[in-house]
Amino acid sequence: KSLEIAISSVEPRKLIRNAMTISDEILMIEQDKYDLKKFERILIVGGGKATAQMAIALDELLKTSSKIEYEGFLNIPEDQELKLLTPTKNIKMNLASHPIPNEAGLNGVNKMLELVESSSKRDLIICLFSGGGSALLPMPKKNINITDIQKINSLLLASGASIHEINTIRKHISDFKGGKLAKRIYETSKATTLTIIISDVVGNKLDSIASGPTIPDLTSFNDAYNVLLKYNLLDRIPMSAKAVIMEGVKNPRLENPSENDPVFENVHTYLIGSVELSVEEVSNYLRKHDFEIDYFSNKISGEAADFGKGLFYLITEKLKKYPKEPEKSRIAMIGTGELTVTLRGKGIGGRNQEMLLNLLNTIKSEKIDY
Repeated sequence: KSLEIAISSVEPRKLIRNAMTISDEILMIEQDKYDLKKFERILIVGGGKATAQMAIALDELLKTSSKIEYEGFLNIPEDQELKLLTPTKNIKMNLASHPIPNEAGLNGVNKMLELVESSSKRDLIICLFSGGGSALLPMPKKNINITDIQKINSLLLASGASIHEINTIRKHISDFKGGKLAKRIYETSKATTLTIIISDVVGNKLDSIASGPTIPDLTSFNDAYNVLLKYNLLDRIPMSAKAVIMEGVKNPRLENPSENDPVFENVHTYLIGSVELSVEEVSNYLRKHDFEIDYFSNKISGEAADFGKGLFYLITEKLKKYPKEPEKSRIAMIGTGELTVTLRGKGIGGRNQEMLLNLLNTIKSEKIDY
């Protein structure tokens, strides 16, 4: 039941409905108001594992509560069957590959850029981003092709690098990520842009969610270079990408747009869902059932196998604080974050499974009943 509540609390359609309303052509997001009568049309772009459902809810809101014209284009994972999604006449959904980008994803990003480059100051652009957007939204820099991007992603995903480190590389070899979509919009039309985000990233680092296409980049080419050194990848990535990063290290003018850059002056960002919301909902439910909540970490990271083994000792240490009678010791330990798996052989990795199996193996080796 707790798992069901955790998932339900961040259901994308529910989050959009809770965050956005329209009344008398006034769009409300949180406490902000946007008068839709001042805009000629709405353009919707984005990508991620949750954006199809976000778009379906947004489509329902616009077609039932407003007269404004709108259209959009999104990249969503190819395993999300279009026939199972509520049809959206105005918002096209393009199936692309995750976690390794493909040509379909690149074609989809080109469609999005065509859309935003058709914008005027009188248009409102809404960007929908969620976890998975980094892989689903490939747009390599000049001289880097999609095959190069696929190799780089494969190397990074197998290396044990954190999602923040992986996205640091992705942002610096892309012409879409790291604030560069915001730059494209600014150079085209300076259109008002609303970025709607559902986060699955530790600490809700906005520049890391979908690699922050409309968010100031807090990382640098030097950071990307150091990630490659750390995981011994500098001489393993394609030469095209290495050349881009090395040139960026030498030339600060090539850095991505950062804080206080004018390209963000018309960008308004809203984080409408995150793991903290799930934790709050689950904790409330468990407290009603007389569980004591031990939220032991919101920054779980590192190797899944190592964390699984270590979790056993963390649990046993914490249990020392509680009475031994089971009826007096209803404890719910909650931890959130994102683990990594360093691949060996041809496995595809499974973070939670690897963590849990290592926890169970440790319990078994310690001969403890569970």
